[in-house]
Amino acid sequence: VHLLSYHTLSGEMLGIFWLAIENKFNIMAIGETASGKTTFLNSILQFVPSEARIVSIEDTRELNLAHENWIPAVARVGFGIPNLVGKQYGEITLFDLLRETFRQNPDYVVVGEVRGKETYVLFQGMASGHPSFSTFHAASVETMIRRLETPPINLPASLVNSLDIVCSVIHVKDQRRNIRRVKDVKEIIEVKQMVGTVDSNTLFEWNRIEDKFVYNGNSHIMSIISKRSGRTIKELEDDIRLRGLLLTKLLERNMTHYKDVTRVVNEYYKDPEGVLKFFNIK
Repeated sequence: VHLLSYHTLSGEMLGIFWLAIENKFNIMAIGETASGKTTFLNSILQFVPSEARIVSIEDTRELNLAHENWIPAVARVGFGIPNLVGKQYGEITLFDLLRETFRQNPDYVVVGEVRGKETYVLFQGMASGHPSFSTFHAASVETMIRRLETPPINLPASLVNSLDIVCSVIHVKDQRRNIRRVKDVKEIIEVKQMVGTVDSNTLFEWNRIEDKFVYNGNSHIMSIISKRSGRTIKELEDDIRLRGLLLTKLLERNMTHYKDVTRVVNEYYKDPEGVLKFFNIK
């Protein structure tokens, strides 16, 4: 809701992320240093259902969730002389933690940031049906795909295909303004065998001149949800609109604390009509 007040993104955009997380799609936030990737990731994780188990892995503890069934893990550096395989005594890497995570029966896996060999395990988890979220340093979707498919990460195109939504976050700093915006939201339709080639669909785009977010429609994700749930695209779009309005109402009532937002989201999962009626949303 704070991000809404800063106009970093739109209510409709949050509605789509809410629906995507509920239906267990994989999401990656990309951008440059200090563009707001982790803040964005932290905010959309409030949409995870209360009964789901979340396991998060980080280098530095940055995520903060109001979720009862959340297992946070943090990597640590070792000490002393490295052994024969190059590890120091007591060292626990992101790769070690991520490998153990899948034994804890998680419903959602969150990695603060991927940059090395742990990326392979994360995408294996995505491919095996664990909805996963993470952040990655890249300026665009094409740059991200190229980095994933080349050394040192070396992921095959078939694994990168497991990714569903990529959100690009930017920090615009000039003489007139100092703002952060979600530049675009893209759906990954197919990653081609040729390195760095991807077929994607732009769901949302930020118009720099008018400072507005443009919804382009024709969502690939929504058609998948429609087939799974038996709901029409129109019904899903109405649902997204109502969820966006609900978050906007929270902003109007100054309910910006993440615990308040999480409580309303959990109530919505249990009784959507009751929550919409309480906030006078039609």
